[in-house]
Amino acid sequence: MPGTSWTLILEELIRKTRQGQEDMQNVQSNMARISGSMTEMNEVVSVTGRTFEDIFSSLGRAEQTVADMLKKMDAVNEIATSVAAIAEEQSASTEEVTATVDTAAASAQHVASESRDVDSSAETVADSAARIGGFVGSFRI
Repeated sequence: MPGTSWTLILEELIRKTRQGQEDMQNVQSNMARISGSMTEMNEVVSVTGRTFEDIFSSLGRAEQTVADMLKKMDAVNEIATSVAAIAEEQSASTEEVTATVDTAAASAQHVASESRDVDSSAETVADSAARIGGFVGSFRI
């Protein structure tokens, strides 16, 4: 019976080896899924980064527009002061005030447009954050 115990040991070793191969295939499959998820998550993070860049760019443009509006408002204030001091030039000054107000209104419309762009970018960031949260949740054991 000494040969029987070696046979059992070899059969067990073969069985364990096959099980190890199956386990390795499972690990490889899981690693491939994780790699795919990481690639997709990297893409989402990249899109999010570009969205933040777009937001910062939009904020920079909005800041410049507001600064331009403040300058134009200062100009309107100066014109109003001139109108009070110089009655003879009232007609000409009124035309200048009207033109400046039109420019300020156009600038205000531009700021509103930029604000909509920022809002759209913020929605994109929120959507990206939700997707990232979904990906992170898929890694929980």
